[in-house]
Amino acid sequence: MFKLIKKENGFTLVEVLVALSIMAIVALIFLLALLMAGKAVLLAQEKTIAESIARSQMEYVKQQGYQEENDHDDYYTYKTAEQVQEDLSLHPSFSVWSVTDWGNIENPIVYPLNDSYIEGVHGVDWDSIGNGPADNDSNIRKLGLVILHGEKVVYYLEGYKVDN
Repeated sequence: MFKLIKKENGFTLVEVLVALSIMAIVALIFLLALLMAGKAVLLAQEKTIAESIARSQMEYVKQQGYQEENDHDDYYTYKTAEQVQEDLSLHPSFSVWSVTDWGNIENPIVYPLNDSYIEGVHGVDWDSIGNGPADNDSNIRKLGLVILHGEKVVYYLEGYKVDN
């Protein structure tokens, strides 16, 4: 007489698949966001290390006495490549290059590196009035440091060495 009507409570296969798909998409977006954040942290760390290296090399040059004798034809050597590499013992994948040919390049950050860059730290006689390389010692030298991580230009810093 009495029929028992049995209601089944539960989810259908389609509902379960839709819910799993939504969860997978959310998880994928979350993982991609973590990956992008990790890359941003690595890039920031790379730039911070490069900036620290450039500033320490520039400060070293500024603390040195003003060189009167010219070690090379066009530029003055403040630190050789070997001395710089000793400084970089904690970061061997970084290298420091100086711009030595300011007259022939418009943008000092040029890749691939050419003859206008010399590994080490160097200064070029500078004419502050004409804002260009000087033919003789004008008591001011311009330094341009390019910091590479591997073969990638990471940081560039310009400065001046003045004879007081």
